[in-house]
Formats: sequence, C-alpha cells, structure tokens
Amino acid sequence: ALKALEKEPRLRYQTVAALAEDVDRFLTNRPILARRASTFYRLRKLLVRRKFAAIFLVAVVALLFGGSAWVREMERKVQTSTQLTADLQDLRIATACFSLAKQAEELGRFAKAEQYYRDALATFRALERDAYTARAELALGMLLLNRGDPADFDEVERRLQAAAALYRTTPNVTTELRE
Repeated sequence: ALKALEKEPRLRYQTVAALAEDVDRFLTNRPILARRASTFYRLRKLLVRRKFAAIFLVAVVALLFGGSAWVREMERKVQTSTQLTADLQDLRIATACFSLAKQAEELGRFAKAEQYYRDALATFRALERDAYTARAELALGMLLLNRGDPADFDEVERRLQAAAALYRTTPNVTTELRE
C-alpha cells in the first residue's frame, strides 16, 4: 500500500491493474510485488495458503523424529534385556558350579572343589554379586584352611578377610542369596 503513495512516480504502481494484482495477491496469501520478499515472508505466505500440507508435513516430521526416538529406546531395552538374560544364565551356571564344588569337597576331591570354587568366584565377581562373592570367598578360604597346607595360609587369610568385608558392606546378604 505504501508503494501507491510514493512521491516519485517511477516508484509507484505504473497502472491500476498492477495495484489490483498486488491487492489480489495479498488477499490470496501470495507474496506481493510492491517490495522484495524475504525467504521467511514467502515461506509464511506459502504455509498460510497450504495449511493442510503444512500441518501434514509437520506431523510427518514429528512422527519421524518421535518414531526414531522410540525405536532407539526399544533397541536399548532389548540390549539391556539380552544382557540381563545372559547375566542370569551366567549366575545360574556359577551357582551350579558352586554346588558342584561343595559336593566335590564332601567327597574329598579337594583339587576339583578348589577349581569349581575359583570358577564360581570369578563369575560372581564379574557379575558384581557381592553376596555370592562373599559366600564363595568364605567357602574357598575354608577349603584351603581345612586342607591344612601351610603354603595356603596367606591366601586363606585374604579370602576370609575379603568374605568378612563383603558380609559387612553388603546390605541384605540373605535376600540376594535367595534370588
């Protein structure tokens, strides 16, 4: 509208038809020719003219971003679940190994029992299951003590101290062992 009021004739609309065309462009939400249109202005006019397409485009983009975030979250949950399943399986195997060690000890097969206790202990430590680790440390320490080899004394002492420390610092030891 300011173009129509310019003082210099060369800056005004040259014809009434040019003014009418700009008014028509304004009323139909198209960029007017009276001034240079910025990209933002043209985009705004386009979005107003094509409301449905703009809403659809925004919805599609939102679904893509939201969908990809959901997929990433599901992948993370599957990975966590897979790891927990593997850890549970390892815990079951280590617990069975611990039971085998006790049976081997009862049968007087001390070397075999020692190996089973060490295997179970390594797994319990890797899984960070302190109550199980404490129990295995104690059992291995007692096995070495009962074997009576003076060369084992330092290890027996370390094992029993480690077991005692874990029993003191692990809350609900009996709860964890029942799991």
